[in-house]
Amino acid sequence: MIDTVELDCEGTAILDALDTGRKDTELNSTKICSDTTPNSVPIFSYTDEMTLRFTAPESGNSRFLIRYTAMMPIGCGTTFVRPRYSLENLALKTTTTTTEGPLPDNPMLGIVGGEEAIPHSWPWIITLTFFHFHQCAAVLLNHGWAITAAHCVDPDMFSAEELMADIGRHESGFMEDVPPKRVQIVAIKKFIIHKKFDPVTYKNDIALVQLNGTVKFNEHVQPICISRARIRPGRKCVIAGWGVTEGAGNDDVLNQAVVPIMPQHQCNQKTWYNGRVLDEQFCAGYEQGITDTCTGDSGGPLVCPTAEGTWELVGLTSWGDGCGEPKKPGVYTRLVHFLDWITKNSNGT
Repeated sequence: MIDTVELDCEGTAILDALDTGRKDTELNSTKICSDTTPNSVPIFSYTDEMTLRFTAPESGNSRFLIRYTAMMPIGCGTTFVRPRYSLENLALKTTTTTTEGPLPDNPMLGIVGGEEAIPHSWPWIITLTFFHFHQCAAVLLNHGWAITAAHCVDPDMFSAEELMADIGRHESGFMEDVPPKRVQIVAIKKFIIHKKFDPVTYKNDIALVQLNGTVKFNEHVQPICISRARIRPGRKCVIAGWGVTEGAGNDDVLNQAVVPIMPQHQCNQKTWYNGRVLDEQFCAGYEQGITDTCTGDSGGPLVCPTAEGTWELVGLTSWGDGCGEPKKPGVYTRLVHFLDWITKNSNGT
């Protein structure tokens, strides 16, 4: 990535425009090498490329010298669009919206009791689409691999060739043939489903998605790293997805909510899940319900903030009884349990 560009110019040459991969009109029209601007300007690019276009008069002597400083790429879990939540404000109160009527008992878990996410503030979330319709979520790990829930990519329902990965999208619903330029649509080469996935208990509910192409990172698309530590109860984290909101939000956009990690013993109490939550799974939510993942959120991320200001991936939305029901919080695949499996099956990713 380029951090700083210095230009020493003679004569009447000017830098007419530059392309940093950002949609920053003011920056892209900045005139460096003119009489009115400094010769050293901090410029930041989101990729390892930067294009500079110069304009010089037809006659006369014009020369320029370019010096630039390269920096190491920013690590995974970085958001260029600041999300609504941060390490300091994750004690926010949750929405107390309730719904009427029966709630669905569907393993393909929308965010209930949440709010619309700031567009592109969770740049690693992917929508897996089937003939342009959202089916499940996934999470981008690097240029060529993503991760999702095993039950999302059941080979009896879909083949890898029938699903597409839409990356950098905020809206859901029908995924039109001509998406916004910011969206990258990538074909899927194959799924690697955990061989011991149990569709009854959702044990080992994890699958890798090998993308059939290289994803380009920018301000709307970034990878996230998996946490290498077991998450502690009480920690507040964020869930996001395009699933059903049960009338508590807009189903057509990416929604988010804050949920605390729950103690395993509490979640497995008789009046809760009665021992059904396995060690490689964990619960997150509230005793009174209200805020939860729901139909369409499966395979999506549960992320937690780090002290460095980045985010790390802790869990994948897996299953739950209903959506936002009391004593029935969302259940997530505990990714720290699968670190070796992920590394082995994704060629050392």
